[in-house]
Amino acid sequence: MEWRTEYNLNITYGFSTAWSTFYESEQDVSIETDEGITLSGNQYRYINTIPLLLTGQYRFQPGDIIDPWIGLGVGTHWFKSRTEMGLWAAEIDSWNFAIDPEIGMIYDTRGDTDIIIALRYNYLFSNKKYDLAQSYLSIKVGFAFR
Repeated sequence: MEWRTEYNLNITYGFSTAWSTFYESEQDVSIETDEGITLSGNQYRYINTIPLLLTGQYRFQPGDIIDPWIGLGVGTHWFKSRTEMGLWAAEIDSWNFAIDPEIGMIYDTRGDTDIIIALRYNYLFSNKKYDLAQSYLSIKVGFAFR
């Protein structure tokens, strides 16, 4: 979900949020815990992230049928990582500072609804709770209502 408003003809700003879920499984994994215990079995990994971003876009051809833009989102991502192996589970829940650049275009249908297509690179910085930076690409396809 996004909300945008125009600052002038070429510049828009607003707010963006979403929900992304990732899943991966590995078979026959052996890991050693901090207590010196070795666990063996199938491992299941889940990641959920919800960005809360202030956004800005620069539009190159406002008023044309196809209007490309570049943009940047700055804010935070709620990030939850869960790894399960048998009865054992480890979970990390944190808020990470994030910068999300994007490129996209608006297709003007000449009506009250336009079509948006964009590619966003989501980059979550590491923090004290989760010391690995995370990144992923997201593809946005949707409608813009005036």
